[in-house]
Amino acid sequence: MITINQGRGVNRALFTWGLAMELDVVHVQDEALKSAYCREIIPLLPDWFGMPDANKNYISGMATREVFAGFYDGKLMGFIGLKDHMRRSLEVWWMGVVPQHHRQGIGKALMDTAREYALCQGYEFMIVNTLSARSDDVYYARTRAFYQEYGFKALLEENENDPVNPMIWMILPLNDREMIQ
Repeated sequence: MITINQGRGVNRALFTWGLAMELDVVHVQDEALKSAYCREIIPLLPDWFGMPDANKNYISGMATREVFAGFYDGKLMGFIGLKDHMRRSLEVWWMGVVPQHHRQGIGKALMDTAREYALCQGYEFMIVNTLSARSDDVYYARTRAFYQEYGFKALLEENENDPVNPMIWMILPLNDREMIQ
């Protein structure tokens, strides 16, 4: 069950997940808090975010993103940072969930909130950039599977000559007219 309270955009959403536990998803406005949440979760995900310089950029860059954080019983379970592209596309710039709670619906709840926000703001697409299937990284294979299960489709591949970091952009149209088959 999803309950979303809307004012200007999405402010708070409650999701029932697991065994009737409610995840409180909050639209974070405070820039310092946005970075603090990233600083809290990023060290828990070294298999995805193991590059210290990149992590510093994520932490500092989070302050300028739209951020939604998910809490259970007052504890941060995960959050998502979104980046605008020309008021048409909203990028999932960063998303992380506490590892002990992977595959429990938290990432989906964060994506549902981000999608609802994107729709309320008039975006046409959501996009995400991640390692492509040409990488043998098992953790990013799980990441791609998550986005594919959510409905994202492959759009284009970058770094085709870089065997270490072959990247893929994925897209999720936000209305039926633009649905990719």
